Amino acid sequence: MKLKRPLLLILLMLLLTQMSYTEPPTGSKIEESSDYGIELEQLYPGWMILEIIAVAENEIEKTADEAYAEGYKAGLLASAPDTAYYKKLTEMIQAELDTEKNKHKVPWQTVPIAGVFCFFAGALTYGLITR
Repeated sequence: MKLKRPLLLILLMLLLTQMSYTEPPTGSKIEESSDYGIELEQLYPGWMILEIIAVAENEIEKTADEAYAEGYKAGLLASAPDTAYYKKLTEMIQAELDTEKNKHKVPWQTVPIAGVFCFFAGALTYGLITR
């Protein structure tokens, strides 16, 4: 019996100190006045909520399209000097390629002449070997 009383006092003190450390719950404070005219604590019909969501989706899509268009224009303007440089570089390389193609072009008469020459060289070689 003597141990029950101090034990109860210790447990009671632990309980009281635990309770003194707890804080009231801090939830997010919701403003009662809304910029959009929506009254909190009010029930709205489903069609009205769907209509609001549809309008919000349209606005989001419109804003995203505008932002994409602005970024696309900015990208084109930023790459305009590079485009002119690379276009000129492409033309120069194409001209060099054309001159190289024409430089090593073999005339069409070369093939039949080489064929006739090879035939006679082969016949002469065969004649010398078989003698």
